[in-house]
Amino acid sequence: MTQKQELAYQRKAKLRKKHRKVRAAQVSDMTNLHTAVRKSRKGKEGKKGVVIFDKDPEGNLLRLQQSLTHGTYHTSEGHDCMRRCPCGKIRKLHKLPYYPDHIEQHALMQILMPYLVKALYIESGASVKGRGMMYAKQRTERWIDENKSCGRLYFVKLDFVKFYENVDQQVIYSSLCDFFTDKGIRKLLYEVIFALPKGLGIGLYPIQTLTNFYMSILCRLVCRRYHVKVEIYCDDLVILGRSKKEVWRAVNFILEYAHSVMHQAIHTNIGMQIIDETHFLDFVGYRFYFNHTLLRKRMKEKFKRKMHNLVNPMRRYQVAMSYKGWLIHCNGFNLWRKVTHMDSFDDFTMPKFEDRDAEGKRILQGRK
Repeated sequence: MTQKQELAYQRKAKLRKKHRKVRAAQVSDMTNLHTAVRKSRKGKEGKKGVVIFDKDPEGNLLRLQQSLTHGTYHTSEGHDCMRRCPCGKIRKLHKLPYYPDHIEQHALMQILMPYLVKALYIESGASVKGRGMMYAKQRTERWIDENKSCGRLYFVKLDFVKFYENVDQQVIYSSLCDFFTDKGIRKLLYEVIFALPKGLGIGLYPIQTLTNFYMSILCRLVCRRYHVKVEIYCDDLVILGRSKKEVWRAVNFILEYAHSVMHQAIHTNIGMQIIDETHFLDFVGYRFYFNHTLLRKRMKEKFKRKMHNLVNPMRRYQVAMSYKGWLIHCNGFNLWRKVTHMDSFDDFTMPKFEDRDAEGKRILQGRK
């Protein structure tokens, strides 16, 4: 590399660093706080914290602004609760009962999100607008289509042991401090990351985006060193490649990096698998083959069982509508026709109900 190229690289690095200099005064701005109130109260209108806050909204918001301005804000002590996910796993969520904490976290992320999104690894999904499961699915299909001419592709799936509960708080905080230089922003990030004695609270609003940024550092290192493709959704890693040797080298690097830098353990059930016309990659709810994509077997069986057992027409409509959104994005028309006995996705319409109120309007059986 010539001296001129090195100087150009340094200039670009300095320009990028200037764009990261956000200020804590932007978080405590009243306009930003009002926007955070509107976003944070969605779905929480009847909650106890929101009701107490609404008794004196302007006064409570002004006190929150003063604590942010003077640097005296501290995250309140929350509590943990166990909740079963749709996949069957039991998650420990951290809840904050004090509603102004939710406002502060939304206000913080409104300022940091534009900078964090630009710094995220392009294949990282979850908790980012426009980067959900469909985004991860499309990126995976695109890479398989571009490389299936090799005849066989290889992949290894990695899973961290209780990722959020075992994250080294000091390591992720140091990586964020390298990105944001303002002391006020660093203090607010400290209040989010060190809200628990150990690990990160899954129930906190900024955590998912901050961990995506944290994992993006590892993904970029792997792609820079080895000829592989890294797909990441939350804490699930998939390393894809055309060479078996390159994939194993990338896996060994990730294991070493996770142990020495991140101080986290990865499940030891690691095995190489292949993708071709008959072997598939199971990721983000789909099975990816060379020439087609199918729904995951567990989801397919669940869809059949629900449609067979449910009698309530409104409930059957809700279940069919949710699975239709999955099936239209893959080769799932045969499954749809077999379960619903419809010849097209367009045949699925809102069912008619005979129950009507005094004014003649239909009564839909649903949760109030």
